[in-house]
Amino acid sequence: MEIDAKIVAELWETVKEYVPANKREELAVNFLSVFVDNDVEIEDQEDLRGVDDDLDQAMDELFEDEASDEDYE
Repeated sequence: MEIDAKIVAELWETVKEYVPANKREELAVNFLSVFVDNDVEIEDQEDLRGVDDDLDQAMDELFEDEASDEDYE
């Protein structure tokens, strides 16, 4: 299953407003983990870069192994 990066960004912007700023980094990791854990591929994932700093850090944490794997192909 795929979901558009624009929809993910809109969901993130909606959800993050309900969480204190000091908890958003953890929320971002958990938020993106829902997609990963349910085998939902984010279409044009790199379009999420720059939307939000916490989301960028979460992407780095969750997808760093994927990027490393691609470097070896």
